[in-house]
Amino acid sequence: MNKPMRKLLVAVAATVVTAPLLSGCVVNLGNDTPVASTTSAPIETETLEPAPQVQDDLAEQTAALEAFVEANRASVEDLVNDPDFAEVYSVITIEAFPPDTVLYVYVYKDEINAEQAAASFEAGRDTFQRLVSEQLLPQMRDNGITVDPKVSWSYFQPDLTHIWTGVFGDS
Repeated sequence: MNKPMRKLLVAVAATVVTAPLLSGCVVNLGNDTPVASTTSAPIETETLEPAPQVQDDLAEQTAALEAFVEANRASVEDLVNDPDFAEVYSVITIEAFPPDTVLYVYVYKDEINAEQAAASFEAGRDTFQRLVSEQLLPQMRDNGITVDPKVSWSYFQPDLTHIWTGVFGDS
């Protein structure tokens, strides 16, 4: 996969992961009645800087996360060459979403029934969580990703229409 495609997938996946968080913004219009906002207008707030030690820890963790992802990139992307995966997916990639999340992105080779796929992924949440808890989080912690590590999977149609995203951390 070329770099522009990877960047596009990461940008799409990042939007999918963060959109639900951003859509719940509340703005106070000065009349003491909070109003839900669906715009992206900036909200004036006081910026609190993390303590220097926290900043250092997160910087170290971000570096560890990026190293972990890079160390696993080739094996993940080689899955596209595996006949079982190649029949189903056109792209499989792993990305770092600093400071704490490993993001796996899958793009289907052919269009699928998105509702059925999403329902299937939802039904498999326990399996994803078990994989994260028993295998991935211990590996991440062993590699220096210790502050709230998470793993996310995002699935897309061939045209990059979002199907499903799940984010898993400590259960």
